[in-house]
Amino acid sequence: MAIPTVTKEEIWSIKDLNTIYNEREIIASELDDLVTLWITEAQGYIKLKILESYHQYISTEAWRVCIKLYCQWQSHDQSYSTNQQELSNNFYIKLEETINSLRDNVMEQAKLNAIPNKRNNFTVFNPS
Repeated sequence: MAIPTVTKEEIWSIKDLNTIYNEREIIASELDDLVTLWITEAQGYIKLKILESYHQYISTEAWRVCIKLYCQWQSHDQSYSTNQQELSNNFYIKLEETINSLRDNVMEQAKLNAIPNKRNNFTVFNPS
């Protein structure tokens, strides 16, 4: 499945975007660069948690959810207020739970796609 491109408007509401701009004191283009970086990091983070060869089983919608959670976690991660740290921790917990369930589902899908050997009575005849 394809890894989607996600914009900052898809990740955060307008209110959240304004809070990020004010809290981090950054401009829109800087946040665009951060989101691009976080999307790349999110892909690597998810591929580390799930065997990289199995990432093909992850649907586009699941990628989108994981990328959003990763970006939301990163946007609050380096803030100093206790409320922001609590939000950061909550997003991290959601991300980990999502990736764990995704990993379990992907592994089960991979098992179903493997074709087991169904021959129980397999014998080799060597005439020599």
